[in-house]
Amino acid sequence: MRETSNQKDVELEVKPKFPKISNSLRHKLKGIPYEIIANIYVQPKGVVDTISKFFPDLQWVADTIMYPVDWIYNKKRKSIFDRKWFHVPTVLNPPYAEIPQSKASPRHKEEKPLKFHIAHILQVARDSQIPTAILLPWRPEKNWQKKLQNQPDVATMYFQNPLQFQNAEGNLMPPAKFRSWLAIVGVNNTKIQIKNNSRGFCI
Repeated sequence: MRETSNQKDVELEVKPKFPKISNSLRHKLKGIPYEIIANIYVQPKGVVDTISKFFPDLQWVADTIMYPVDWIYNKKRKSIFDRKWFHVPTVLNPPYAEIPQSKASPRHKEEKPLKFHIAHILQVARDSQIPTAILLPWRPEKNWQKKLQNQPDVATMYFQNPLQFQNAEGNLMPPAKFRSWLAIVGVNNTKIQIKNNSRGFCI
């Protein structure tokens, strides 16, 4: 099909944001519009390092399976809501939307509001008896946060400074406009304050 001048203009405007996308990532994200790729956020690398300092007996890993960069569009990937078991202590970074996302999405079931992701992760972590950390935005006005903070088997770790998430290519995004915290399921309720740099490492 022949491209219109408008289509070319859009491509010229958007593509420079992602000039160095690797062939493997390009294949993984095939068919995903650039505006969607621009909204993919990957947890900062320092988060796993920081949680490991406070809970050194657990071999923490950053999630690339439950919420990979193509988690909405990859129809072959198992839905997070179909998972019944976790196997290793993992730091998960679910989507932060508080309202239902577009049902036109290829996997709109995956785009439920954040509180549904949290509830499912809690259930699976407890059933698996595997400590699981959830990286979340600080939203004290939300009921889900108030309830989560008071769970006897959930420790909380607060980052004092905003984090810089990564985009789909692994490049740093600008610092977030919110503070972040970890809800650590399967650990006695304790509250930990972290003085951190933008990558999530302790300073």
